[in-house]
Amino acid sequence: MEAAGHPLRVSDDTGTVIDYSLPESAITSGVESTCYTPFQPIDIAWQIQNAYSSAASVQVRECLESAGIQPAGTVEDEHAQLVDAGLDEACFANPPEVVDP
Repeated sequence: MEAAGHPLRVSDDTGTVIDYSLPESAITSGVESTCYTPFQPIDIAWQIQNAYSSAASVQVRECLESAGIQPAGTVEDEHAQLVDAGLDEACFANPPEVVDP
């Protein structure tokens, strides 16, 4: 991507799951497809394997805990808990300590 003139924008590389985006020009030029296609299976496997440690997953657990809900222990179950409690929008709109169930 970088060699083609479309470097990735890394917003957080401190955790196991790296948060990044790419410029629109990479998509419209077709470079994204060329560069990402061979990497996609590896990326998907890594994200699935490490989903529990992602920033979003940590935020979901913190949000559940701040609402007095014990997190279920899996990404899927914790997301379901968040939705069932009606906290999904509030959790990501406000820091977890501000959420009022």
